[in-house]
Parts: sequence; structure tokens; C-alpha cells
Amino acid sequence: PPATSETVFALLDYAAAGKKDELQLALDELQLAHDPYQVFATISSQWSQLALLQYARDPKTATVLGVHPFVAQKLTALSCAFSSADIVKITEFAATIDRQLKHSDVSPWEAVERLLAAIVAHTKTPA
Repeated sequence: PPATSETVFALLDYAAAGKKDELQLALDELQLAHDPYQVFATISSQWSQLALLQYARDPKTATVLGVHPFVAQKLTALSCAFSSADIVKITEFAATIDRQLKHSDVSPWEAVERLLAAIVAHTKTPA
């Protein structure tokens, strides 16, 4: 199977574009071969990088964060699908889901699905 980070990029692409059907298909495939905790951590990490890159709006930020230039370019492009306020809302929601996951208040795959649903719900470019 493809690496989790590559697959998560696809999930974020689909979510940012509001492509719910493609997102669900990719998520279904991911559930067959990947650890849900790793998937959630990767989505959260990539989302945090997206938020920091969008907030800083400085090309040097990627270097400071240690984000590969290609990854930074993709995340910066994805950030255009969201308002600054929505990025804050999604980031806060991700932190809430992370706490719930750590307290076993939510299952790992439910955490992944809820975070992706929040991203879809806040995109400026729904399908």
C-alpha cells in the first residue's frame, strides 16, 4: 500500500475540494491497510503545517518548520480553500478530537472521519 503520508495528502485534497465521494472511497481503502492512530496523527500533523504556513505567509516558514518545499507548496495551495477563521476552527476541532481520542471517548477511525468531515464542512470550494 502507499505510504500513509501520501494517502493523507489525497484525503486532504479531496476534503479541501469538497469531493465527498472520492474522500469516502480513499478512506475506505485506507482503513484496509493502515493504522488509524497513525492516519489521525498524519492528518493532524499535515493540517497543523497547513495552518502554520497559511498563518505565517512567509516562504521561510517552511524551512524553519523543516517542511519539505514540495510539501509546503501543496499545503499552501490547499490552504487557499479555507478562510483564516475556518483554519482556526478546524485546528481547534482537531485538538478537541485529539483529546477525545486520547481519553478513549472516540474510536480512532471515528476521529479520522470527524476531522475530515470538519475540513469538508469548512471548505470554500464545496463540490
